Amino acid sequence: MIEKVETLADEAHEAGDFLIESMLRDVVRDYRVHILTAATPVDTAPAKFRDPGVGASE
Repeated sequence: MIEKVETLADEAHEAGDFLIESMLRDVVRDYRVHILTAATPVDTAPAKFRDPGVGASE
């Protein structure tokens, strides 16, 4: 799916439509950041309620 958006961004670049290319590249970047962020567990509870083992690096 995201590869299709990248392909569209490449096609927009080749067509000289740099605004559309920029917007599509932003979508790709935001998607990847979202996926990476979602895959990284983060304990957002207040410190007194945190489980010391959650999110600890090994």
